[in-house]
Amino acid sequence: MVPANRASAEVVIVEDEDILRNELSFVLRHHGFRVAAYASAQELYRHLAVRSAGVVILDIGLTGEDGLSVCAYLRRHDPQLGIAFLTARSLRDDRLRGLAAGADAYLVKPVEIQELILILDRLLDRRALSQGQTAGPAPVAPAPSLATATPPGPMLASSAAELSHLPRPAQPLPTASTETATPNTWTLHVGLGQLKAPNGLSRKLSNNERTLLYCLAQQPGEVISAEVLSAQLQIPHENYDKHRIEVIISRLRRNTEQTIGLSLPLFAKRGTGYCVKDIALAD
Repeated sequence: MVPANRASAEVVIVEDEDILRNELSFVLRHHGFRVAAYASAQELYRHLAVRSAGVVILDIGLTGEDGLSVCAYLRRHDPQLGIAFLTARSLRDDRLRGLAAGADAYLVKPVEIQELILILDRLLDRRALSQGQTAGPAPVAPAPSLATATPPGPMLASSAAELSHLPRPAQPLPTASTETATPNTWTLHVGLGQLKAPNGLSRKLSNNERTLLYCLAQQPGEVISAEVLSAQLQIPHENYDKHRIEVIISRLRRNTEQTIGLSLPLFAKRGTGYCVKDIALAD
């Protein structure tokens, strides 16, 4: 009997070798997993902009943006996402870099399929548990900064103890003075990282969400490009991809509406950027 968790969330494979990607997809589907498969980080980001994932299986040596960079970004944005490396790189230093980037497991090709399935089941169980701890839609937990990102929950790889402590996070965002609010105004409490809706409900923001909203709310009604927002999020210029911003904004809108029951006044201007209105800043 196929475990129920395999149908509860999607497993996304990012592998640029066509044969391996197709074979792995076929095997996992045969074992009851929901699978999406892509050849590049850009295709993954486009997927995540409109659909969620339970686990992402990453190769390191991807064409374009490498798997380590993708892993670090995903972990910073979603602490509960399952991430497993499946790579030909077997050296100790490669394994440590993969775990330090935020992966839950590091597997070397060719992989024993039963080992991979056990890891996927465990990560999907963790995902389901994290989403079912509270009644109704759960607010997104604050995402750690890239400088301090560590894998959430129990480490599946035996070498976790070898990891050294990473640098301390950067200083928090400066706070802003409270603006005059109207009955339709949302309030961004910058220091608390909390967004309060006109209906009185609030949700905690991730670091990325807080930074993005703070940048937009400083210039209400003004369109700000994805490239500028990317710089505010401290994404290295060489790794800039507008789809990353699309992912953050899409999830911010969806999670806010699910948690609070109102649509966030954050708008996309096709080919130009994003803007907000009716969001006041508070300390």
